[in-house]
Amino acid sequence: MLAVYESVRHMQLDSDIQLLPIHEQVVYVQSLVKAHYANCNGTLELWGNIQRYVFYCAKGCVLTLNGDGVILQENPTVNISCATLSVKNQDVMNLFIKK
Repeated sequence: MLAVYESVRHMQLDSDIQLLPIHEQVVYVQSLVKAHYANCNGTLELWGNIQRYVFYCAKGCVLTLNGDGVILQENPTVNISCATLSVKNQDVMNLFIKK
């Protein structure tokens, strides 16, 4: 079941935000993270407590943030888990993803 809802774990930035200079994107993401964390009380219904947010701001540049939007680490080695769904070793996620 978690695999079907994998996409709700990610937030996408609007293209106009992506065109801003990196330092302005970071300020925007910090406010977005803080608001999101407050709105969901630090929990994603199916996934549990939010431990961190990861912002891929440019090629080779990754930031981790806490729920207050504070940068925890710059360019960390981030291992992102991902739920998948397969039948007989065949990925069947494309059956559930909207096109």
